[in-house]
Amino acid sequence: MYSFNYNIAGIQFYLEMNIRNQWLEKSHYISFPGERTKPDVLLRLSGISLSSLPVRPIEPQILVELSLLPGMQTSNINNPLLRSEEICERIRSGLTMKEMVRVDISESSVVISDFLQNERNIFFISQNENKISNNRLGPPLYAPFLLSFDAIIVHSAGLIIDDRAAVFMAHDEGGKTTVVRQATDNCDFILSDDQVILKQGEGVIYAHGTPWSLYTDGQKSARLGAFFLLEKADKFALSPLKPVESFEYIWNEHFSYWEILPKALRLKAFDLVFAICHQVPAYRMKFSKDYVDWNAIQEKLI
Repeated sequence: MYSFNYNIAGIQFYLEMNIRNQWLEKSHYISFPGERTKPDVLLRLSGISLSSLPVRPIEPQILVELSLLPGMQTSNINNPLLRSEEICERIRSGLTMKEMVRVDISESSVVISDFLQNERNIFFISQNENKISNNRLGPPLYAPFLLSFDAIIVHSAGLIIDDRAAVFMAHDEGGKTTVVRQATDNCDFILSDDQVILKQGEGVIYAHGTPWSLYTDGQKSARLGAFFLLEKADKFALSPLKPVESFEYIWNEHFSYWEILPKALRLKAFDLVFAICHQVPAYRMKFSKDYVDWNAIQEKLI
């Protein structure tokens, strides 16, 4: 068994796997060491060999029980992993609090997410372990549990400039890493060039570094000073965005995280994103690959 302890945005994550993943051992995760205490979030990935499963058919009762879970899709109910007694037992235990438990079944995996206990169990056919990609061990594994700690993850780059965080939002290939590379001599620390966690504490929004990036200075954080929505252009320019515009961008860009949440947490996500966007200014930032006006950026940070 392989286990990892991480502290990301002040949240203790414990990841347990029965297969080795060298990427976890060599990536930026090593810059986010956690403590060997009771974790805030428990994540387990378990590979199961088909030869270890009972030959018997899937019990009809477990299919009935699955149908009772909110949002349950039945297109993959012939997944052989449903013959596993351990998996069936975990599904049954979730029925006692079914509004806070989600089960996702694909052709080769079963994912059980318990949002009350902040636990996720991912079972997969071990013959397909190569499908457990590095991406699957990234933000989608962690993001759904952040709401329990008044936090969300934003697809963005983050820099600390004079003790305040500037967060640069864009789609893939939208220029986040380009901005970070230009910032080497114009910032104090790099939070990330791809994923930043925003966390509310005592009415203040803080931006935290994450390991899901090419560039990060580890467990750094700062008060969020402003958002910048990137747009590639020939010349640098900043123009203010209305709170509703920054809200719509953040909500729609990360909808895949919100849609799997129980209703109570989905409402909490809506309220938190709404509050952040009305508390922190946002700007549309046009820029070229060769020039960013860092003085103008600094002036906009509150």
